[in-house]
Amino acid sequence: SVELKNEKTFDKQPLILQNPEQSKFGLTLNVEGKSVQTNDLNFTPSASGLTVNGSDSSSLTMHLAYGSNQSIDYVYTLKGDGYKVGYNLVLNNMNNVVQAKNNQITLDWEASLRKQERDMKMERTYSTVYLEDTEGGINDLSLTKDEQKTYAEKKIQWVSFKQRFFSNVLIAKDGFTSADVSVGTDINSNDVKQMSAKLQLPYSGAASTNYPMEFYFGPNRFSTLKAQGYHLERQIDLGWGPLKYINQFAVLPVFNFLKQFNWNYGLIILVLTILLKFVLFPLTYKSYLSMAKMRVLKPEMDEIKGKVGEDNPTLLQQEYLKLYKKAGVNPLGGCLPLLIQMPIILAFFRFFPNLFELRGQAFLWMHDLSTYDSVLSFPLIPLLNWDHISLMCLLMTIST
Repeated sequence: SVELKNEKTFDKQPLILQNPEQSKFGLTLNVEGKSVQTNDLNFTPSASGLTVNGSDSSSLTMHLAYGSNQSIDYVYTLKGDGYKVGYNLVLNNMNNVVQAKNNQITLDWEASLRKQERDMKMERTYSTVYLEDTEGGINDLSLTKDEQKTYAEKKIQWVSFKQRFFSNVLIAKDGFTSADVSVGTDINSNDVKQMSAKLQLPYSGAASTNYPMEFYFGPNRFSTLKAQGYHLERQIDLGWGPLKYINQFAVLPVFNFLKQFNWNYGLIILVLTILLKFVLFPLTYKSYLSMAKMRVLKPEMDEIKGKVGEDNPTLLQQEYLKLYKKAGVNPLGGCLPLLIQMPIILAFFRFFPNLFELRGQAFLWMHDLSTYDSVLSFPLIPLLNWDHISLMCLLMTIST
């Protein structure tokens, strides 16, 4: 099992990312013409338990003896102050036993991801499989539908079973030769999604073969993921196209700066909103000013329309343009500033749903800024898909 000690689920239960009942991890080997899965076999631990604190580290070996001087070892290295777990896969003198297909062996990883957050629909929306190749190309499966893909053109650096706020990542330091990954949703299940990865490792048939890897089990906090290396932070969806760059190089740095003051995160959101209004004010003012000028010109435009008539739209448009030029008005002046603002506003709205820092943080009457606030709950109304009343939504509706 994998449990994050400093985190809890939305209902204050232990936060377990992986457990034996809902996950599978092991090799699939062709041994003497038969398919053997190592997760069905009994490994012997080198110690009955480990306790690691602070910057200390310690290793645990899970040993599977096959014959005289023949074995498979899983060597796990734990550190007290990190989210990574070292994992070395070692095959000792198995070259005469393992019959590798295409000089490869298969590492199977499957997991049904447990519900960690209050809103299952939102958690499913942001959960899928991510992977990066050794050349830095990032890929992901669909967020909205079941999907299966095979990646074999380039070596795969890492594979991530990502949930909204937490990730399970397997990193191969030398890369996997290919990956067959899938994601699926069982709407009748209490699990978020089912994910799987069949990962191919090169096998030369040497007497001793070692595959250095490591796991990351931890939060999808941008700074934490970035500190792990391997571009793990790229699995956080900051938006598409220009939205991603606005969030990464503008919104996120300002947010991190405001964090230094140890303010409540609700207050930080308010300050960010005010700053956004301030930054966009010149464009907003220009838009309002242009629309005001157009309203002033409305009587003259109606007069021109009455003289020229609607039967000659070309002449009518020419007269309008003369009026605009004389008054110094751009007819698109009200729209263009609004269009320029849209990417910034959209980036802002894309930023907060993926922000780990808001998880479990209270502000005023809201118990958790990462999800909806509910001042009144009631049984689900099927046709409306409605089971609560949100005070924030009511206030926003009234103020609009």
